[in-house]
Amino acid sequence: MSESLQWIATEAEGPEPSIEAVHAMVNCEGKEGCESEVGTERNGWQDLPVHTFPAAEDGLETGEPETAQDRNPDIWLYRKRTTALLRRYMRFSLEAGRLPSVIGREFFRAKITSYTSTTFEDRVIFVHDVETCLERFDPFDQQIIARIVLQEHDHERAAGLLQCTRKTIERRMPELLDEMSEEFLRVGLLEELPRKQRAQLANAFLA
Repeated sequence: MSESLQWIATEAEGPEPSIEAVHAMVNCEGKEGCESEVGTERNGWQDLPVHTFPAAEDGLETGEPETAQDRNPDIWLYRKRTTALLRRYMRFSLEAGRLPSVIGREFFRAKITSYTSTTFEDRVIFVHDVETCLERFDPFDQQIIARIVLQEHDHERAAGLLQCTRKTIERRMPELLDEMSEEFLRVGLLEELPRKQRAQLANAFLA
């Protein structure tokens, strides 16, 4: 075993530096011309370029959370209210003589239902605001909302119309409602629930 170790030592590149030489190299770090005074030999690795990589802030990668629920853990509490607003958007669009833009064609009714709770101008502004929020989604997500929420197809039928799997619909639909709730809260179409009411809704769901 000792003979093997001796053979490895003799095959190594250059003689092992003495303790004094090591201390001298450490003391000379950053001083010009010091290496020549000490008489140390430069190896190949010493001529390699030095790379500096920027450290992530606080040692962690920063970035926006991937889902709306990461940004707001209580956002799921607004799903029913968001669904109700989207269906109201569908009704108001039909009343104005057209289908929602995500469905994409004109529709004229012989008899229009009259809504006395809001003025026509208010309904037009509401439809415009909802359509602006919908435009922030990509076309496939818009079609999921149109087929399930506006046209009220079940997941199986919607998957067939959109030529995707049912699992895709089941996974994406709750995420879309949360993202839509975020948009409605941002533009003021939804009012943020008080903390006490949020706690009551969460407890009722878990009960």
